Amino acid sequence: MAGRDVGIGPHGAHRGDGDGLVALAEYFFGQSDSDPSTPQPWQAGVTQVGGSNYLTFSYSASVAAVDVDALVEISDDLATWRSGVGEVELLSETPNGDGTSTFVFRSASAIPPTSREYMRLRLTLRE
Repeated sequence: MAGRDVGIGPHGAHRGDGDGLVALAEYFFGQSDSDPSTPQPWQAGVTQVGGSNYLTFSYSASVAAVDVDALVEISDDLATWRSGVGEVELLSETPNGDGTSTFVFRSASAIPPTSREYMRLRLTLRE
């Protein structure tokens, strides 16, 4: 990634095309930082398994972005984020044939009926 702007700026990110994604995310998702019309590369939802609801999160990412670490995290309060075994499970990784792969994750535990759960994707550029 020599010479590539990865988003360090006055507010922590450069948003070149006005779509709200930082340059590092544009690179990771295999999108253009000059074209705001590219589709949103992630989707969140709820899936039911055996009568219980699980939070799901999927995204498509560039297979060339090997210098970016991606971590799906879960929280019930938006302040404390958890990940790893017992928190989030990778259900599938599917090559799309266009230089991207789609990853599907879900919460490891069912969502309690009276609580809220949130998922996010944290991207970090390797030094």
